[in-house]
Amino acid sequence: MTKVVVISIALGLWSLTSSAQKAFEGRIIYDVTYNSFPDGMESVEQSLPQQVVMIIKGHNVRIIQQSALAGELLQIHRSSIDSIYQIFHFMDRNVLMVEPIENKSIKYRVVEMEERKELAGVQGQKMFLQSADGQHVDAWVDAKFQNHLQADLSGLKYLPLEYSIVKNGISMTLFAREIKHEPIDQTYFMLPENVVRIKGSDLQRILN
Repeated sequence: MTKVVVISIALGLWSLTSSAQKAFEGRIIYDVTYNSFPDGMESVEQSLPQQVVMIIKGHNVRIIQQSALAGELLQIHRSSIDSIYQIFHFMDRNVLMVEPIENKSIKYRVVEMEERKELAGVQGQKMFLQSADGQHVDAWVDAKFQNHLQADLSGLKYLPLEYSIVKNGISMTLFAREIKHEPIDQTYFMLPENVVRIKGSDLQRILN
């Protein structure tokens, strides 16, 4: 049961889309720290991803999460497709789940701040994001490039380098540890063969 809980949490941690700034091409490695957990869930921390790799080419994004218990979890978003492809190993099979991006989007009002600090060799600018229900997020960004995490940070135009979010009651902070500008082959955004497609409602029924 612990493994399926970890899969359920990790699938909700990171989501994607595009923005209007200059497109980024390369990969970003984020370290993840977990700040707080709901009561009774503290023991899952070591099983959640401690690092996230994002491979980006324009509006195409591949997210790789490694979990000690659940193994490798992939998310792929391809240009002009308004869905996230999520691939993971479950019940001895490679499983594909498709989720519409609009179902995950939270709109923030963004205020640009004057503070600056260096992150992974980049001069970052601070942003203050506030949602309609009053929750807020502090984010540090590279203002030269577009935000590829629009479903989690909707309204933010710029590439996030450091930010804190709450998912499934878990508070976490992501820090860009390494940024690589490099050519990215289109094959990174192809779906793997021999996967079994499953609906999100079917997964929830199995988890419950």
